[in-house]
Amino acid sequence: MVWPNKDIKETEKQLEPNWFEIKHQNQIVYHSLVVHSFGEVQTHTTTANTIIRRINADHAENKVRRMVVNMTVIKDN
Repeated sequence: MVWPNKDIKETEKQLEPNWFEIKHQNQIVYHSLVVHSFGEVQTHTTTANTIIRRINADHAENKVRRMVVNMTVIKDN
């Protein structure tokens, strides 16, 4: 993020991360915070097969594997 006066507060740095929900029947819901909306979250629903096809088409397997170290899994009961 860019701040004109470079005077960013600690609370302003605390952005909500993107997150995924894995639902039943191969459904994945992606939630992404829209940074410049001050709290609005975009949601998109897709399937695991669609994601895998896209990763394969982009030859992005290694990129995805490197992202795993930054992932946190939360099991919601």
